[in-house]
Amino acid sequence: EEPESKAKKAAKAKEAKAVKRIGAQIDRLIGEVEAMMRQLELEKTNLLKDIQIREGKAKEATKDEEKERIFDSIRADQQRLVDITDVFTSLQQVKQQEEPKLEHWQQILDALDEDHDGKIELKHLSAVSASC
Repeated sequence: EEPESKAKKAAKAKEAKAVKRIGAQIDRLIGEVEAMMRQLELEKTNLLKDIQIREGKAKEATKDEEKERIFDSIRADQQRLVDITDVFTSLQQVKQQEEPKLEHWQQILDALDEDHDGKIELKHLSAVSASC
């Protein structure tokens, strides 16, 4: 019985190590998402400032063609701004969804290690990764 409990401890240690690796990957991805979110927020802020400046120039413009050209440019950037906001919102949702996955992966690893020896059959792991 003693060797069996050592095997179980070793299996749990291997599972914990795998979960830590997955957790580290998730943390890295979350960090990348956060960096992208900061970059998008900065770009959005700069774009809004630029739009305000051009709106002021359009109001000061005397020729109708010049006003129309400026307003067309503003409309194009406003459309781009909507796209940035959509991406930013999507990235926030991804970040929120990633955080609870560590526990989920622990449960998956526990289920795949049928005999609790710390080893998972490749066919089981391939099936899980294909479905993710």
